[in-house]
Amino acid sequence: DQPFFVNAVCEISTRFSCYDLLTRLLQIETTLGRVRVNQLANHPRLIDLDLLLYNEEIVRSDELELPHPRMHERGFVLVPLLELDPQLNIPGRGKAAQFLGKISHQQVRQFKETESSDGDVSMTQEEIL
Repeated sequence: DQPFFVNAVCEISTRFSCYDLLTRLLQIETTLGRVRVNQLANHPRLIDLDLLLYNEEIVRSDELELPHPRMHERGFVLVPLLELDPQLNIPGRGKAAQFLGKISHQQVRQFKETESSDGDVSMTQEEIL
């Protein structure tokens, strides 16, 4: 039971190492006002930037785990990832699409931008999972 929130996935190109990129993501969270006082999983937060994948790298350290260890269990991650790349491979796990059947009980809604005849833009949502 949480306030309304939106999840999104993006793909970027960077010269940063995965560790440097993670550091910068955490800095962005702090700049935007996130305070990491309580590390409870799935609690409401102002912003949460996760590094899901970094090329085909598999990383296991105290600071970072790649691919993200639970990404294949979360519809709100898999659905937008597969929009970016329907053939996406999760290193060490296989094709991302194969996990959709296991998360079909999760509710995922997609927001789509619509434009009215007078040029106003609004967002509509459609349940897709």
